[in-house]
Amino acid sequence: MSRTNRLWLAGLAIFVALSAADFTQTYALIHTGDGAVYEANPVAAPWLERYGWHGLAVYKLAAVLVVAGVVVVLAGRNRRAAAGVAGMGCAALLAVTLYSRDLIANGPPRVEEDVAELGAEWYRPLPAEGAAVRRLHASRPPLPEPPPVGDGRRFTAQAE
Repeated sequence: MSRTNRLWLAGLAIFVALSAADFTQTYALIHTGDGAVYEANPVAAPWLERYGWHGLAVYKLAAVLVVAGVVVVLAGRNRRAAAGVAGMGCAALLAVTLYSRDLIANGPPRVEEDVAELGAEWYRPLPAEGAAVRRLHASRPPLPEPPPVGDGRRFTAQAE
């Protein structure tokens, strides 16, 4: 078996394994996430909502079959391209599974707490900031009153 045959076949095998890991991690996260975790894939989420876990499993299996079909057809014409497509699919799923692994290990992010914590740090005024702004405003001359607009009751614009 040539090296390019091994590459696209290995890519497909890894893709199938990563797809199974993705499904397993999604199941674990949603069941242990106390409502803070959801299916983020906008195509897969309706399958889970409408048909439950069996529906999501069917969707994921269909996705694997589509990718495998594309890779197999492509391998008949260009094995190097087939290996590349399988590799890209694996890279995408690897990113998803690593992110899910991080969520399982550390829990979902607490957005409200993070924003409050960052807000407290970002918006803390510097000690000299208040005095510098007051000096700046004090050194500027007051703005003149704007001229009256319209008849005083409402704004009227005239086209030229």
